[in-house]
Amino acid sequence: MLFTGGDAAIVYGLSTDTHELIDRWSVGDSITAMDSQAFNDGGIIFAFGSSKGRIMLRFDWEEIPKSFECEKAITDIKFSSDAAYLIAASENQKIYVFIYNNNSYFQFAPRELHFEHEIPVSINFCDDNRLMIISTNHKNHYKLDIPEMKNKNLV
Repeated sequence: MLFTGGDAAIVYGLSTDTHELIDRWSVGDSITAMDSQAFNDGGIIFAFGSSKGRIMLRFDWEEIPKSFECEKAITDIKFSSDAAYLIAASENQKIYVFIYNNNSYFQFAPRELHFEHEIPVSINFCDDNRLMIISTNHKNHYKLDIPEMKNKNLV
């Protein structure tokens, strides 16, 4: 499966085998970031960030995605490879760290990390999801330990 979305606020699911449209749904806002995670049992979860600052999650083929409201547009969104974390970067100069608990990422408020005078624009995990690298609009890169969210070091 290949999923795509954009300014039209519509997500399209396409089969990579048959090249056919399999799924289509509207999310209401322009999509600025997406990620997905497939599980061994065949389940899948989709995460979308929007231009209005919404983070939307859709488990398998739910009709209505669950959402979390941020203040400004989402610039990047990533699941850790083990799906334990969902990380979102926002134009409000924050990184949001959601931890998977009781079949939900939104059960508890996310941990937040604020960047002074910089906007985080890209997130990447490394070292078996123990570290993340965050790139900013000022072309700086920070290394952050997870899950403690300590030692934010400029790289």
